[in-house]
Amino acid sequence: MALVAEVMGIHAHVLRRYGVSLNDDVDTAVAKLSNVAPHLARLLREASYLLSS
Repeated sequence: MALVAEVMGIHAHVLRRYGVSLNDDVDTAVAKLSNVAPHLARLLREASYLLSS
């Protein structure tokens, strides 16, 4: 699974305010974001999917 920094690039720093580390894998980050920022969790999941295709 890709890391948040690989998927989001420089924009990954925005997710730090939600407790997401740049070195978290996408699944971990989505789990952290799902309760506090579900819209960002969906965005991260979709971006990860598009990069892996």
